[in-house]
Amino acid sequence: MKFRKLKSFILVGAILLILPMFTQAFAEVSFNDLDNAEWAQETIIEWVDKGLISGYEDGTFRPNQEVTRAEYAKMIFNAYELETDGKKDFSDVLESDWHYEIITKKAFLGFVNGYPDGTFRPDAPITRTEAATIIFNILDFEENEEAAEIFMDSSMIPGWAKGIIGAVYEAGFILGYPDGTFRPDDFITRAESVFMINNAVFIEPDEEEPPVVDPLPPGGGGGGGGTPPPAESNYGFRLVKGSSQYLIGEKIYADNTKLTFNMLSTIFDENIGDFPDAVEDYTGFFERALAKESDNGNPYALSLASRIDNYSGLTPLNTFTGTDVETLVVDVISAGNATVGQIREFAEIMAGSSLSDLVDDLALLYPSETTPLGFVFTIYGEGGTTVDDEFVISDLKATFEAEYGNMTIAEVAGGTLISLTHGSETISFEIVVWLGDR
Repeated sequence: MKFRKLKSFILVGAILLILPMFTQAFAEVSFNDLDNAEWAQETIIEWVDKGLISGYEDGTFRPNQEVTRAEYAKMIFNAYELETDGKKDFSDVLESDWHYEIITKKAFLGFVNGYPDGTFRPDAPITRTEAATIIFNILDFEENEEAAEIFMDSSMIPGWAKGIIGAVYEAGFILGYPDGTFRPDDFITRAESVFMINNAVFIEPDEEEPPVVDPLPPGGGGGGGGTPPPAESNYGFRLVKGSSQYLIGEKIYADNTKLTFNMLSTIFDENIGDFPDAVEDYTGFFERALAKESDNGNPYALSLASRIDNYSGLTPLNTFTGTDVETLVVDVISAGNATVGQIREFAEIMAGSSLSDLVDDLALLYPSETTPLGFVFTIYGEGGTTVDDEFVISDLKATFEAEYGNMTIAEVAGGTLISLTHGSETISFEIVVWLGDR
């Protein structure tokens, strides 16, 4: 396998701290919690010996602790010497911050990126996708979408990142988990970060290295070469509205795959467009909801337009954004009402957006409300019992993950997961084990 290196970088072994609170270990390295990361133990010890990272004062390394965006940038900085005087500033990265030089120089070189609102969010945890993207940018790989298809949850990988993850995986710098998933939205840990960066920086092309294996999930045991793969089934994702049922997506998953809200959203988003009747039912549901009057006698469409117009948060909207939306909002607010056509436009925007993005936008526009625009979200537990329908919309995903985060897709198949109600109309989402045709 051919690994490409940046000629403009020189590998260094300078003694740099990853966090100010860490303590360097110059004597014999010993941590009392590396049994939880045996797969990366040797690499971690090597990094500590080189002064590239250190543990904590209590004698732990905390291998499964999440890494922030600033910390990951520092780990990369420790492995590469950055030769540039240029800087790219962010509104939330100050000159007095310990990570200022690291982030601004790496951003200038194009190795890390910020957000559309001009922030970098240095203290936010970094995902496996974001971490792989930085390695991709530094080593100047070519995208390889086909290689990413090996993962059972490849459909969960954002379109822009699939070729990136495929390239980094093909190079042997990162793999998935024993259940065949990649888990693109999971936050990367300290042990995973050290292991990935070490493979990208210090493993030479002519060295014979064992296959790169990512860690087992917390609580998992070691796996031998003869461990059989997990059982698989073809799962269908179904939209139900009244007497109408639409199988809007199907995919083979390992039965022990953990269910996530983003999994549900992605399967739904990628497939509903293939079913015109489902799209019409879904759009019509939003259209009728937005046409109804709120408590002040105005249609909900006017309330939505007002919230969008007055929104001033730092986090950008994903669904209600763009020139078409801005024009629609201005027209509705100027008239003080919404026409049938304008309500339909709003409904089409909502129905055509990602389910996950729509939930996020409603949470930003209606941060303290349990029924934004009169919608009621209900999450169901085992056996169809209602888990909760009295939470603010910003807690929807967390509530869903709390209910299903420790359950496998096989355990939840056959029941309603979540529903969206407005007045007397309800749309539900289900997962089934699918054996026949649509």
